[in-house]
Amino acid sequence: TRLSNLGVGLYKSGEHERALKVLEEVIERRSEVMGADHPNTLQMIDFVANLYLDKKHDVARGLELLETRLETTRKKLGAKSEETIDYIKRYTSALRKAGEYERALPIAQELVDLQTEVLGLKDPDTLSSMSRLAYTTKAAGNPRKALPLYEKTLELRKKHLGAEHNVTITSISNLAYNLESLGQLEQAEELFSEVLRLREKTLGPDDSGTLKSKKKLASVREAIAARDDEKID
Repeated sequence: TRLSNLGVGLYKSGEHERALKVLEEVIERRSEVMGADHPNTLQMIDFVANLYLDKKHDVARGLELLETRLETTRKKLGAKSEETIDYIKRYTSALRKAGEYERALPIAQELVDLQTEVLGLKDPDTLSSMSRLAYTTKAAGNPRKALPLYEKTLELRKKHLGAEHNVTITSISNLAYNLESLGQLEQAEELFSEVLRLREKTLGPDDSGTLKSKKKLASVREAIAARDDEKID
């Protein structure tokens, strides 16, 4: 406790590098004395990982600590435990924020598989993870592979939440953006038009989200017109 208090005090006083060395020592000592899977050890790993990541002192080390934390929790509680699933979610989020999309992909897929088995496809958390998997796939440079994921997420949200639910409308928009990135402008235009119609209905014509949708639809129609003009030329 004294050593951890020293580390926290040093960090608060701005001596970040020195503080992190002290806190790393705390992790090492707790692992040796209490065990790697002791709650106090895991709590300190969480704390130090957050410092590395939130302030970007050493993103690689922060991710390494999160991975260690995840594997320890998985081993202790099992892959299907609520805590493990929550930590998989946290780790994939950290990887995405760090731009590590390729590394995030298999873990994001594992998260969807686990939540589908444990929570079911109707659960909003499962559908959110599916949507994030689609985004991660697209961000990793494969929008074509992301397409069926976006389509499935939209289908399930329409079925279980309704066509006019806010997250369902967001799914329509996500699919439209993905189609646009694939050059399928007419299909994208149709979906952006649906987004605008639904947002006008649910939010009103003057809402910022509605206005943004109107602007996006106009830009896609301009892109279609410009492409068609090039064909004529």
